[in-house]
Parts: sequence; C-alpha cells; structure tokens
Amino acid sequence: MNFQDELELLIRARYPVINIVSNEETRVRNDVVEAANKRRKKVFEWSCTTGIAPAGTSLQAVERAVRLGRLPKTALETATPAPQSA
Repeated sequence: MNFQDELELLIRARYPVINIVSNEETRVRNDVVEAANKRRKKVFEWSCTTGIAPAGTSLQAVERAVRLGRLPKTALETATPAPQSA
C-alpha cells in the first residue's frame, strides 16, 4: 500500500487527527490537501510558533511559497501570523 492509498484509507476511516512526520514537507502537504479535497475535508497544519492554522495560511507557509517562487514577494506584505489562543 503506497502513501496516498494509506492516507485515503485513514481519511475514509474518519481519523480525527493524522500526524505525519516527514522531511518532504511540501510533497506531503500537497498529497494530504489533494486527498482531503477529494473527500471534502478540511486540512490544518500545526507549528510550535503559530499553533494550528488552515493548511497553507501560516506565515511560515507563505514565506516558504515565496522562497520557492510560488507566490510573489508582495504576499509577505499582506500575510499575518495565525491568531494565538489565550
């Protein structure tokens, strides 16, 4: 069973949280978002600096997309960190 098949199985089984540790962050995020979109599920990502946020909306995700050339540098001007819980 490959990664995409296993991920689809976990989503269909309604696991509320799926923790994936990988050094291929961009590839894994793309696979997870694609699999979730097929099932009309929301995807969130967590970081120790911003907490939990919808996938691709954290300041780190925007910075990474700019660095990889997927977003223009002006995206950083409008990006704001995810709200912190009290």
